[in-house]
Amino acid sequence: MQKLWLLKISWDETVPSNIASEWGKYRSNLVAVERINIPRCIVPSNVKWKELHGFCDSSEKAFAAAVYIRTITHNEEVHMHLLTSKTKVAPLKQVSLPRLELCGAVLLARLITPKCEQSPETQESLSEEPKLKGHERQVGFLTSAEMNNALLTLIRQEQRLKFSNEINLLVTKQEISNKSKLKCLNPFIDSNDLLRVGGRLRHSELPNNQKNPLVLPSQSLLTTLIVRDVHLSHLHAGPQLMLQALRQSYWILNGKNTVKYFYRKCVRCFRQNANICNQLMGDLPASRVIPSPAFSKCGVDFAGPFLLRVCKGRGQKRFKAYVCLFICFITRAIHLELVSDLSTPAFLATLKRFIGRRGKPFQIFSDCGTNFVGASRELRELHKFTNTVPHNEVVTRHLSQKGIEWIFNPPSAPHFGGLWEAGVRPLCPLSEDPNDLCALTPGHFLMGRQLTAIPEPVYSDVPSNRLSRWQLSEKVVQHFWRRWASEYLSRLQQRPKWMSSHPNIEVNSLVLLKDERLPKLQWKLGRIIAVHPGQDNKVRVVTVKTMEGLFKRPISKICILPIDTTATTTEDQL
Repeated sequence: MQKLWLLKISWDETVPSNIASEWGKYRSNLVAVERINIPRCIVPSNVKWKELHGFCDSSEKAFAAAVYIRTITHNEEVHMHLLTSKTKVAPLKQVSLPRLELCGAVLLARLITPKCEQSPETQESLSEEPKLKGHERQVGFLTSAEMNNALLTLIRQEQRLKFSNEINLLVTKQEISNKSKLKCLNPFIDSNDLLRVGGRLRHSELPNNQKNPLVLPSQSLLTTLIVRDVHLSHLHAGPQLMLQALRQSYWILNGKNTVKYFYRKCVRCFRQNANICNQLMGDLPASRVIPSPAFSKCGVDFAGPFLLRVCKGRGQKRFKAYVCLFICFITRAIHLELVSDLSTPAFLATLKRFIGRRGKPFQIFSDCGTNFVGASRELRELHKFTNTVPHNEVVTRHLSQKGIEWIFNPPSAPHFGGLWEAGVRPLCPLSEDPNDLCALTPGHFLMGRQLTAIPEPVYSDVPSNRLSRWQLSEKVVQHFWRRWASEYLSRLQQRPKWMSSHPNIEVNSLVLLKDERLPKLQWKLGRIIAVHPGQDNKVRVVTVKTMEGLFKRPISKICILPIDTTATTTEDQL
C-alpha cells in the first residue's frame, strides 16, 4: 500500500507488474496462516513467577516489537507465550537504519508499559505489598524568622567553605595573615558563629547589621543569588544602588566589580543599555593599496534629490534629479554625473557617460542603499531603487558583458564604503615649509598637473630632437606614483578606530538587531545562524534569523545578549 501511495496510483489505474507479483506471492502465503496454533491460555494455574520480555528489531522496510510472558510453575516448569506484538512500516522520508532501530525501541516501550501497569493482582501479591492510606501533610507558611535562620545557615556554611583558614585563626585567638583579603576589615565571629566586619564604625549610630555587615566571598553562587534578589527587589537597580543596598547587611569582597558583572549579565538591563559589537579594523583591500590607473577601481553612490528647471523664468515646472558619484579607490578622485530620474536606463546611461569620460573600470563597489533610509519620501524612493532586484540584475548583466565586476557591500554597513563618504580634500596635507612642493591631489593622476595650475608654454618651435615627450611623460607619472607611495600610502598604516581585537562571534548566539527608528527595548531578538569571516579570519558580517526572516548585517548593527547559549533561557532573563 505504501508503494502504491508513493506512485500515486488511483483506484482505476493498473498496478505495475512488480507490485502485482509481490501481492500474488503475499496472497498465496496466506494459506499457511491456517497451520499456526496460538494457545489462548497464557498463564497456567500453578504459577509462582511471571516475567515480561520485550524484543524489537527493524529493517529498511519496517520495524516491529513483541512482548512475551515467561512463567515458572511450582513444578519448575517454564512456559513462554506471545502476549502482544505490533509492526509498522518505515516512514516515507528515508532515514538511517540506526534511527529505525530506535523507532522500534520506542514502539516496544509504548507496547510494554501498559502491560506492566495493567498486570492482574493476585491475593498473594496484595498481601505481600500492603499500601498505607495516603494523607495530606499539614504544613504552614514559612515565617520571616524561619527564612532568616535558613539564610544565616547558608551564609555560615559558605563562610566556612571560603574563609576556613581565617575562621580557624579567629577561633584560636590568632592574628590573620597579612596576605589575607580580610586583614583590612578587622573581622570577628559573632554569637551565631558568623564572620562579620569589625571596621571602624563602632561608635556610630548605624544599625548593627550596617556597622558590622556579614562577610561574603565574591566568587560564590550564594553571593550571586543575594545580589540577584537585591537587583530584582529594587526594580533592576544599577550598580551603585545595588552596592548601597547590599552594604546595609553584607560586605562582599570586591563588591563593586561583583555587582557590575551581574548588572552586565542582566538581559533586561542590557537591552535598555545595549552596546553594539566591534572588531579590529580590517586591512585595506588590494584595490586600494596597489597602483593602478585612475578610476580602474571605483565606488559609486547616489546623492539628492535636487530640484531643477529646464530654463529660467517664472512658472517653469521643476523636476527632481540626482547626482551619481564615482570615486577612485586609488587616488580619491571624484567624478559627478547628473541622473535624470531613478530608473535603470538612466543609471546605465550615466555609467556609459562615465566610462566614455574616464575609461572602463575593472571593479565597481557600492553599498546596498541602506544608508539612504530616512524619514523623507525622497530618500525612501532612492533606497527602494538601489535595492530593487530587477535593477541590480540588469546592471550586473550589463557590466558582466563589458568585463566589469560589480561588488556589493553588506546591507546596513555604510562604514564599508567610507571612502566615498569622505569629503573632497587633498590626498596629503600641505607642509609648513614654504619651499616644499605642492600638495599631491587627484588632479596629478588625471591630468598630470594641478587642476588650477597655469598651462605650460608651447614648445612647438623647439626642435624635436631636443625633447623626448614620451620619456618625459613617463618620468612625470613615475614621480607622481613615487610620491603616492611615500606620502599617501604610508598614511593609511594607522587604524583611526577599532584598534582592539575581540573574540569572533559564534553561531547560535542570541543578539539584538539594532534599529535606529525604534527604542532599544523594541529591537528585534534574533539568533546568529552563519558568520562570514574576512581574509584575516575576523568576523565582521553575520547572518541573523529573526521572526521576520533572515538578515545579513555587520557586527556594528547587532548587540550580543549576555546569555549562555548552552543553558536554557528563562522568561525572567528576557
